[in-house]
Amino acid sequence: MIPRARWILDRELRLRQEGRAASRRGKRDLGEVLLMPGLVNTHCHLDYTTLRGRIPRAPNFARWIEALGRAKAPWRAADYREAILEGLREALAFGTTAMLNWICLPEALPAAGAPPMRVWWLWEQIAYRPDAKADRESWDAWRREVRARRALWRGGVAPHAPYTCAREVVRAAARWSARARTPWSLHVAESSDEWRMFREARGALYDFMRRVGRPLSDCDGRTPLAAVWDEIAVSRAPAVLTHANCLDRADVKRLGAAARRGVSLAVAHCPRSTRTLGHPAFPLRALRQAGVPVALGTDSLASNDDLSMFAEMRAFADAHPARHPREIVAMATLDAAKALGAGAAWKRWKDWIAIPCSATRPSGVWDVLLAHQGPVAWAMVDGREVDLETLKRRAPCAAPEPAA
Repeated sequence: MIPRARWILDRELRLRQEGRAASRRGKRDLGEVLLMPGLVNTHCHLDYTTLRGRIPRAPNFARWIEALGRAKAPWRAADYREAILEGLREALAFGTTAMLNWICLPEALPAAGAPPMRVWWLWEQIAYRPDAKADRESWDAWRREVRARRALWRGGVAPHAPYTCAREVVRAAARWSARARTPWSLHVAESSDEWRMFREARGALYDFMRRVGRPLSDCDGRTPLAAVWDEIAVSRAPAVLTHANCLDRADVKRLGAAARRGVSLAVAHCPRSTRTLGHPAFPLRALRQAGVPVALGTDSLASNDDLSMFAEMRAFADAHPARHPREIVAMATLDAAKALGAGAAWKRWKDWIAIPCSATRPSGVWDVLLAHQGPVAWAMVDGREVDLETLKRRAPCAAPEPAA
């Protein structure tokens, strides 16, 4: 089936007016809509979908992490699986057709009931103790299991962060990912607490990690990024560096130089989560000037209201009003796919969504796109139309009032 629409944003992100056309054999007229590529989310934790509005504001990032840990402490694999399925439905209803998602427990991977969607499932690794080692055999088994579940799914690994993963584990993850031909990801330089931990050997996160028994010899004045830079710099697999709010000039220079020499890396920026958690302002201008690719993600509902990438693009536009809408849309589509190492494949994907649009001029179409709220009007993944009505009945697609 070939859909027709009033406006089309093609896979080169070129906007053209098709005009409303009568349906013909093999074609479906979607009417007064904008037809555009499905959105790509480069950072999410679907595990925490059922924590929406349940994590209260905390005085610092370390305390927020503790609150998150307490909230999920009693959960079993079935609880994580329920959250994941709910999150997948909500994300697709909001127009996300591809996602890089972190998962805590391999046993929580859905076996049935998951909506059609492209997902890179990255098994989160937390290994900070002195005897921490990478379990490559388990990673291999995980990759095979994910591929066996769905043709559109891929399995990989994600060392959690420099403060929760030994450098040896980060290095092993980067090398394994290159062999497995899959992207990997790492939270890095997210918060002021993380900055103080590595740069100044003090602060709430430093104290918390000391209490749980993490060795602290690497908190020697380097930045969080510098602490794991040797592992990132030699990566031959797409590396998605999540957050990167706290960078100094040397960090930006490192990232830019690596990007220029062909290292496949990108920064995943989560505007609403960054704002909710009170992190420092994202250094977009410095990263852009250095030539560092930036894509968008939602993060989890432990720190966000919903899984709408439209809302994420709108939050980014509010924070950076000088940026053209096309650039912002690219960060949630083509640039995001490139961050996952799927830029060439993305142009062949038959993943499309439609939102209501009766604008008469291109400028109005971009305005409509960034202003869109709620579920999309129509969706297709891998050439197959999505049953959105059933999906929306099963997905919350609405956020409660945030916790006080």
